[in-house]
Amino acid sequence: MENLNRVEIRGAVGSAHHFQNEFGKFVRLSVCTQFVYRNRDGNAEIETTWHSVIVHVGKNVELPEGLEKGSVVQITGRIRPQRYVDCNGEARSTYEIVAHECSVISQK
Repeated sequence: MENLNRVEIRGAVGSAHHFQNEFGKFVRLSVCTQFVYRNRDGNAEIETTWHSVIVHVGKNVELPEGLEKGSVVQITGRIRPQRYVDCNGEARSTYEIVAHECSVISQK
């Protein structure tokens, strides 16, 4: 049986932080997606989810022009767990998307 770890999202960029370390250039994005559904009363409800995305620029991924807050992007990648210790010394875990493809659908 083949294992598969693939995710695709399309949403609006909330923030884009560029940084560089010994492994190369990176961009950390927060991307907002929305899911619309009907509740028991038949009224439309919007569920908003924020995703943490990391893009390793230059490692088979080129950063698209016009990537800024409010841009609508399409991301293809994989989910990776992250573990860290918060300021209170408690162990925490979260998930982030490691992008394999990143493209701007529309600009702000």
